[in-house]
Amino acid sequence: MSIILTTFFFAFSRLAIKCVSLIKLYFFVKLKHFLVIIALVLSYGIGLNTVAQDSIPIYTKVHRKLLQMEIPNALNLLEQTNYKSTHHIYYNSYALFLEVVLGQRQNATDTVYQSISENIILLKSQSPKDALTLYYQADMYLMLCVVSIQKQELVKAFSNYWAFYKQQKNNVKKYPDFVLNQKHQFIATVFQFWINSWLLNDNEDERKFWEEKYPTSLKNLLEKTESQPLIQQELFIIDALLQTSFNNYSKVSLTCCSNEVALTTASPIALYAQVLCFNKSNQQSSGLIALQLADSLGYNKRIPMFDLMLGVALLNQLDDNAVHFLERFITNPAIENQITFGKLKLAWYYFIFDDKDKEQALVSEILTSENNTSPQDKQAVYEATHAVNWKTELLKSRLLFDGGNYTASAAVLLQNKNQVANFKREQKLEYSYRLARAYHQLNDYKKAILFYEMTIDTDFAADYYYPCYAAFYLGQVYQSINRNDLAAKYFQLCLHLDAPIYKSEIHKRAQKELRMLE
Repeated sequence: MSIILTTFFFAFSRLAIKCVSLIKLYFFVKLKHFLVIIALVLSYGIGLNTVAQDSIPIYTKVHRKLLQMEIPNALNLLEQTNYKSTHHIYYNSYALFLEVVLGQRQNATDTVYQSISENIILLKSQSPKDALTLYYQADMYLMLCVVSIQKQELVKAFSNYWAFYKQQKNNVKKYPDFVLNQKHQFIATVFQFWINSWLLNDNEDERKFWEEKYPTSLKNLLEKTESQPLIQQELFIIDALLQTSFNNYSKVSLTCCSNEVALTTASPIALYAQVLCFNKSNQQSSGLIALQLADSLGYNKRIPMFDLMLGVALLNQLDDNAVHFLERFITNPAIENQITFGKLKLAWYYFIFDDKDKEQALVSEILTSENNTSPQDKQAVYEATHAVNWKTELLKSRLLFDGGNYTASAAVLLQNKNQVANFKREQKLEYSYRLARAYHQLNDYKKAILFYEMTIDTDFAADYYYPCYAAFYLGQVYQSINRNDLAAKYFQLCLHLDAPIYKSEIHKRAQKELRMLE
């Protein structure tokens, strides 16, 4: 009996640990930018075997159409195939999956989840169980996992991820030399390591993983697929998406940003991944070039998010061409997510270009909008709530900072320093915060410390995120000048300050920095 109880307790403990891991994963995904959710989706979804399908021309065409995000054409081709074949079942699921996630059709997630679930049952009934069929099963479990996360259904997400994990382990054991199994194993290793790092809080081990083990594993996989250029392209994409989702060490080079994948020959999905990659490494100018290329190639018709991303990138340069892309995004009937966020950016555009009627109309629409489930849409509602405190100079500085132009961001504020005395108290608070952020990025630590301290010394901590964030960034400044005692002090202060809408994210970062100082 004692052996049985011990075995039961051990099994229950392992289950509890896995549940805690998934809970942390859930909140991480929920709080991250929607682009990171897309990154997770793509890192799981991309896994098509061109070599195995060269003998089936129509499926090769379907594959290429999907990689080019020509989903309607891919579905039309599938109609010409045997609906009972393993390839048809898989590609049908994958096409529906991409259509929901990248097409922003959130209302269709229930239908797609059900369709993919039924397709897995069909796939399991197929014989023989060759390497590709088993690979398809694992990939479809990943699709269900991501759809569950998007639906915010934790139990289903955990169940489907665990099904994928077991399936891919069995696949690797049965067909160890099948390249696509090794690709799944590579993704699973990163995912499992990230989950475990949250449980163990081992920052040094995490750094070693991203700086040593991860690039070595990727290099080995690239060498094995050297004769398969399309699979290599997918690996470049997966590299970018995994790192932008999980790697918090920006010093690690991103393979996707190298010259090995030319922008001009990139597929829509690859180009999308490269934009994420550029943003991760603070290469905003390169990201803007990639977005403009996507527009010139017509990729925004296949991935509507390109319009929002390009509109925001241009707005961050104070470019009046931003209005075209932002308006096209919010009026796109295929979009069901981040519309409120797009309206906020468009309201900012009209505000800084002095069209108050259109700006106020958009603010009213934001404040009366419903079903704002994404972090970006929630942010938009928060920002619109404080629209009465918007100031042209402050907003321009903020946008220029987001666009990576820190010198211009500071210059806008300094040009108007004589007007600060006439600002509202809330505007003075933001002024000191924006100036501190610009000086921080320009490595002028003495001035950054001064303005961060001014931001922290306020009684608005419960209403605005500036003091809480200022405490965190001040901790980073002191880290940079090797004053870890003061760094720890301000990270602790950050944890004691409120930060409406952004608190969970900044507190998590402060806790991580404190652990690294221990």
